[in-house]
Amino acid sequence: MKVGDLVKLKRPTTRDYASKAFVVTETHTPSAGSVATWGDEWSLWIKLAAQEGSYLSGWTSASDYEVINESR
Repeated sequence: MKVGDLVKLKRPTTRDYASKAFVVTETHTPSAGSVATWGDEWSLWIKLAAQEGSYLSGWTSASDYEVINESR
């Protein structure tokens, strides 16, 4: 997954996000000193072009999304 890819949730929790796609605006892989509380400490994290205030507007694990259209 990279900046510019179009992604959607693998398992949307509500119908509000079932048919929506988002653009990846930033990517981040945590460094060796980082600690995550739920086991994703070495996974890729992404930031999406989502409406401010929605639960998708911050950093989220890339493992929750699938690429539907790759950027060049």
